[in-house]
Amino acid sequence: MCLDCLVACPRDGGMTLGPARPGPWAQYDPGRREAVLAVGAGLGAALLLGTGVARAVTRPGLIRPPGAQDEARFLSRCLRCGACMKVCPTSGLQPTLAEAGLDFPELALDNGSGLSRDAAISAQSLGRLLAYMYHRPTMPEYLASLSVVGVDGTMRKRLRGSPVKGHAHIKTGTVRGASGIAGYVLDRQGDRWVVVALMDGKTLNTWSAHAVQDALLTWVYRGAEGAVPGDGADLARHVR
Repeated sequence: MCLDCLVACPRDGGMTLGPARPGPWAQYDPGRREAVLAVGAGLGAALLLGTGVARAVTRPGLIRPPGAQDEARFLSRCLRCGACMKVCPTSGLQPTLAEAGLDFPELALDNGSGLSRDAAISAQSLGRLLAYMYHRPTMPEYLASLSVVGVDGTMRKRLRGSPVKGHAHIKTGTVRGASGIAGYVLDRQGDRWVVVALMDGKTLNTWSAHAVQDALLTWVYRGAEGAVPGDGADLARHVR
């Protein structure tokens, strides 16, 4: 453990100081009895995978900074400043949806690659998440991880001759029969908008989907003319 989060925390976060660096690794050479027990334990765990017992035991809890004391003390001292997340070298410390007050009942995740046909989230929920992330301490780094329209990443060849170029940070996603964009647009008045478009269907044409998405980005850049509260304009304005 590096314990960089302990050093960065302005209030020690209810943590106690542990060893600054782990001790030397000792080579593990199991004997025959230990090896047999280990294999037996592994088989037992495999048999429990389909039971409520395994799910209850292996359900991961919230990840707290190393050395965090009991939950009540930690929550009473934590300032929610995000300093520990900024310095975490593995990005293991992240806010949870529940603690952020976000509830997405339709959310389904089966891997982190985004290339799954079983994953699901609504455009409204994704928009709420983007609005939340815009106000996090790590927003500059988060925004910088998205492609700049007409400049780099998967958006580098799109809208290059448009005034939108350089004014939107967008994450794209495309698989056969599905295409989507999500991110932020800075309009010509200097207001920041959240934009999400999720499109799918067996007959979906990728190039046609891109054309619709580009038209949406252009429309938002111009100030989303004609938008009224309730169709997404109220959410987008939250990130100004």
